Amino acid sequence: MTGLTTGAITHILDRRKVFVRVREESVEILLPKYEAVGKAYTTLLEQYSDQELRLICDYMEKTAKLLESELTRVIAAHRSHRKKA
Repeated sequence: MTGLTTGAITHILDRRKVFVRVREESVEILLPKYEAVGKAYTTLLEQYSDQELRLICDYMEKTAKLLESELTRVIAAHRSHRKKA
């Protein structure tokens, strides 16, 4: 619609922050479709003790931080390499 290439759009979006606000009435129609997923997750969580859930959360938080750190490093290296080229 803009007439710009996908690369140009990616470049523009890479430099801007976008704030998205969800209207409650927009979400209401989705709730019945995702209710089964929520119940399935609840059933799964009930299989673990509080101590096990704390361990799972700790693991997931640490892996998320590790992933963020590594991706930041890879992106910085890629951008540095592009500037030199």
